Amino acid sequence: MSLMPTLLLAAAGLALCGWAAWLERRPRDLGELPVLPPVPVLILGVLVVLISLAHLVTLWTGTPLKSRFLP
Repeated sequence: MSLMPTLLLAAAGLALCGWAAWLERRPRDLGELPVLPPVPVLILGVLVVLISLAHLVTLWTGTPLKSRFLP
């Protein structure tokens, strides 16, 4: 994946985080539940942003990130 799709993926993750945070803070009546729970969506958005940032580091430096736990 090149630079532009990675940046678009990071922007989509940030937009997903913003939407989920707005949905969580929005005032609701007692007993009214959202159709899609915002906390798991927020966690998914943060994961997408972190993975895309790690990929951006790989693209900018030219060396892949290595795990500390795998040989």
